[in-house]
Amino acid sequence: LVESLRSEKQSVRLGAIEIVQKMGSHAKAAEGPLMALVSDPTPKIRAGAFQALNAVGAKPETLLPKLQAALQDESPLVRRAAASVLANVGSEAKPALESLTLILQDNDPLVKNAAVKALGAIGEAAEPAVPKLSELLNVADGGLQLDVVEALGKIGSNAKLAVPRLVELFSIERKNLRLALCQSLASIGAAASAAIPTLQAALQNPDADL
Repeated sequence: LVESLRSEKQSVRLGAIEIVQKMGSHAKAAEGPLMALVSDPTPKIRAGAFQALNAVGAKPETLLPKLQAALQDESPLVRRAAASVLANVGSEAKPALESLTLILQDNDPLVKNAAVKALGAIGEAAEPAVPKLSELLNVADGGLQLDVVEALGKIGSNAKLAVPRLVELFSIERKNLRLALCQSLASIGAAASAAIPTLQAALQNPDADL
């Protein structure tokens, strides 16, 4: 398997990466060759290598420098893979905070979505990203909007600057969004006290989809 990862044939390298992803931690010996493949000339291989490194359990401190660099990769496939792996890294992805915040403006919606989830996974330490995340609450993409609401909830009380915009979103009659808003505002806690009247009105309205 390790030799296949070093093959000159692209198809063989790709096949080996897929096998490693399925094997997970049982393929720990493949970590070295995979680290080399994050610089492969083929975007699909670079992206797959990051995902495979995450699957085998590569240490975050080893991955972070390469993941941060990959967030600026020319390929959206690689940028999305890097952001997705950072979401799995969780709070330890804090060093990538600035880079993740920058790609909230990415032209690829899937990259943007992965960055939102990664910032939410960082948690309270992602406070500097709150203004940019709040701007995304205006998007027409309902799925992305929902992910932003959930990410702000994971940032907790440090997302207090987003409360006014979160309250405004109650005007959208979408049950899953309103439920997410309630959960996020509850996670923000006392800093979201300004939302209490809106929440009470929504709960008392028999026609409200909540």
